[in-house]
Amino acid sequence: MRPEQLGERWLALPIDFDFYFGPDTVAAADLFLADDVGQFEYYREQGHFQNWPAPEGNVGEGLGREGSPDRVVCCNLGIGVLDAAFSHAVLERARAAGAGTELEL
Repeated sequence: MRPEQLGERWLALPIDFDFYFGPDTVAAADLFLADDVGQFEYYREQGHFQNWPAPEGNVGEGLGREGSPDRVVCCNLGIGVLDAAFSHAVLERARAAGAGTELEL
């Protein structure tokens, strides 16, 4: 996914490591977080996430920040079932708020 495909405001959840989201999309984010920065850096050493910027912190550190960034990347590398639960909660809240745009695959 390229930044121009995502619109003005977006939350990107690259649960497939770096397959769909490239470094240009991550660099376009106002906020880039990982669920585990150490694990993210480990996978970078293994060849993933090349040319991605360093995360600004972990997901917990991103909560409660002042303001609401327009473009956020949250890279969750943990157990897949947690990713599914996290993405489901985000989707349900977005639908309830009438926010977001569902993209065609």
